[in-house]
Amino acid sequence: MAKIDVEQTFAVPAGLLYTTICDMDSWSEWFSMHSEFVEKPPDKLRVNSRYIQVLQVMGMPFTVEFTVTEFRPPRELVLAGRGSAGMTCTFAFGVSRAPGPAGTTLAMTGEFESPMLNDQLETVLVDTLSSQLTLSLERLAALARGRAARKSAI
Repeated sequence: MAKIDVEQTFAVPAGLLYTTICDMDSWSEWFSMHSEFVEKPPDKLRVNSRYIQVLQVMGMPFTVEFTVTEFRPPRELVLAGRGSAGMTCTFAFGVSRAPGPAGTTLAMTGEFESPMLNDQLETVLVDTLSSQLTLSLERLAALARGRAARKSAI
């Protein structure tokens, strides 16, 4: 199994980060692995919500059916997915207040398992996905900052 953990602290309110994560219409703007939704995802996420998403992993499309397994606003969202050829994956988002004036810590974990995943491929996958998930966190924070700026300008 390939497991990737990334974490960063941003000067963005926790609630705004979580709301942006749960706004599936925004995923094309920040989630670097997102290619498209096969059908319109749910407007509101909750435990057992389901959707089908095409992910780009190492340049290859993977169609995955996701189920929300944990939903604890504004702190945690966990998505478990199943794809073709026995591939499974999980994405977990954790939002917590950072100590001091730093803002909010956002953690994201991705886990991938497949019968076709050998040690050599797993190493490449972990490196690639680590970069993609780090980029996703940065894009997510930038999007949330932009939303905060628009709110304060109103």
